[in-house]
Amino acid sequence: MAANSGAGLTGNTQTLTGTAAQIVGPASYSRRVWVYNLDTADVYVGGSSGLTTANGFPIPAASGNESNTFGPIDLPPQGELWGIGDASAQIRYLVQDGVPSI
Repeated sequence: MAANSGAGLTGNTQTLTGTAAQIVGPASYSRRVWVYNLDTADVYVGGSSGLTTANGFPIPAASGNESNTFGPIDLPPQGELWGIGDASAQIRYLVQDGVPSI
């Protein structure tokens, strides 16, 4: 179960490593996702388990007291979000359910 949740919102943390990991799995409805990079390593996101640091969309490492946020990402029904780090990196993510279908 997610660490934080409310009506239509779910949030959690996840540590990404050098192997692609699923952040948000498929669902029968559309969702909106934000990803917040808390760490000093770059992370990359994409839509499948074939994600690598070479083909993913980059979310740069945090710098100083600032972290980098990416989103919103609108996932269609059955859409997935995967992440990978160029080193071990902690992210936070927020998922909003009940967004209009895309």
